[in-house]
Amino acid sequence: MNESLYKQLTQAAFVLTNSLKNKAKIAELKNGIIEKKRLQEDELDNKIKDEKRSADNYGKIGIAISIFGIAEGVCWVLPGIITNEGGAAAIGITVLAISLSIFLLMKVLRKNVRLTAEVNIEVLKEEFEKIKKENKVYEKEVNEKIKEIEKIDKECWEVGKHFLDFLPEKYRNSQAIAFLGEAVKNCRADTLKEAINLYETKVESDARWAAEMEIKREEAALQSAHMQEMERIAKEMSVTQKNIEDDISKIKLMEYYDIMNKE
Repeated sequence: MNESLYKQLTQAAFVLTNSLKNKAKIAELKNGIIEKKRLQEDELDNKIKDEKRSADNYGKIGIAISIFGIAEGVCWVLPGIITNEGGAAAIGITVLAISLSIFLLMKVLRKNVRLTAEVNIEVLKEEFEKIKKENKVYEKEVNEKIKEIEKIDKECWEVGKHFLDFLPEKYRNSQAIAFLGEAVKNCRADTLKEAINLYETKVESDARWAAEMEIKREEAALQSAHMQEMERIAKEMSVTQKNIEDDISKIKLMEYYDIMNKE
């Protein structure tokens, strides 16, 4: 094994991996800020909707009960008036009076519930404003951390980037360096040129395999479409054949009736 070349590739892999880890950490911190804001805004929005829905549902239930009571009262009053039954009419009037009282009471209660909901919504908004202020502090801390990581990453890159100088630009990526290192480590290549040639052979082989797989997928899709079309045609032919047979049966039946009529 070419230990000198393997050491170079290992150093290059370390520098590149370290830089990628730093960039991933920065992206994670930035996405964390965005996700935290989104979750808090969604939570507030859902709570506000729940408050409004609760008030609306309370009012709807009260109105439904009142309407039912009024309808029930009318059902008692009208027959009582028509049949001059004072008892039924009195019951109906009582039910109507109670229903109207419930309606008015529910209207007042609904107003109070709405007022309570509005107060709760204002409290939620105030809490959210407080959270937003806290988020600004948190965001500032995270941004400072990001700047610190970016600074360290830049310094490390400036110190370590020369470890990649021996590699052509095309192969300065983690996938290529990992393959080259394995090739040297397993004594499949003694020089950088040999390792690169092996890598290019692999890339070409992978590309051919991917192209073959794509062709097979396309052929399978075409075959499936062809089979579906054949099944459709077969069904149409079967229907057509049945229609022809039915027409022939009708013709034969008409001929039979003609013969019978002539006789």
